[in-house]
Amino acid sequence: MNTRWVVAKYVSDLRRQEPRNVGVLLWTDEGCFSRFLGERLDGSLDGRRLRWAGSGSTFKAWVAYWRTQVAEGADPDTLLARRGDDSYFLAQGGERLVGSRGLYPRELLDYLFGTLVEEEPERVGPSVVDLAEEVLARTGIKERVHRDVRVELPTDAVTFDYGYNNGRLSYMQRVGLVYDDDRSWDVAHAVAWAFQAVQGSSEVQSLKPQCIALARGRAHDLDLERQFAFLHERCEVVDLERIEPASEQLGSLLGTEVATISDPPRLWTGH
Repeated sequence: MNTRWVVAKYVSDLRRQEPRNVGVLLWTDEGCFSRFLGERLDGSLDGRRLRWAGSGSTFKAWVAYWRTQVAEGADPDTLLARRGDDSYFLAQGGERLVGSRGLYPRELLDYLFGTLVEEEPERVGPSVVDLAEEVLARTGIKERVHRDVRVELPTDAVTFDYGYNNGRLSYMQRVGLVYDDDRSWDVAHAVAWAFQAVQGSSEVQSLKPQCIALARGRAHDLDLERQFAFLHERCEVVDLERIEPASEQLGSLLGTEVATISDPPRLWTGH
């Protein structure tokens, strides 16, 4: 399946020229799919979540324009050639060949949106990054893990936050389930897609990798419980909210004997 995407950008201060990613448009053989900041499940835009925009109505107008162009048959090259104004425009994203490994456009869109666009909201207390680093430190492997591990697949590539090999290959991804709306589902689906990609590859499958989600939640609600259950069905889940139990659990998953690594093991496949 031929797949291409472009990224919608917004520049709030034209003097500083620091664009912010605000959406993704994804073209596949099944059609074009899109996601934008502030978007509800029905595709409409929630003005309360557009405070970052100088004018919410202007952003809505640009989204409507891009979607109309797509509905009329515009492809990525056509849209990229029709540059927007100085504040809103589209930029080349990338392209890849997606194999027949059960990957769906919506899952890929969630992954791209979570990676390129969505930001973790401010919250009192340590971030999911801080918590993950603390757990790695207490487990005794903070200086031994490999970071930003790129896994080359036959027709794709996936990058994980951490990789570790202590007799068994482990891939770890930080997961911030901090939104009390459908955005946390986007994050959960994106992580599930990444783990599915490596687990579904025959080349990596022979290594029997262990997939671990290092998750931080929000104040408990029914959806958070369901999101944790969704991840538990697809990988090991370490809840970072309580450091001591999380450290013990991760140490158990990775093995209590931490080997000294002088020559970093190969944690990726391909070239």
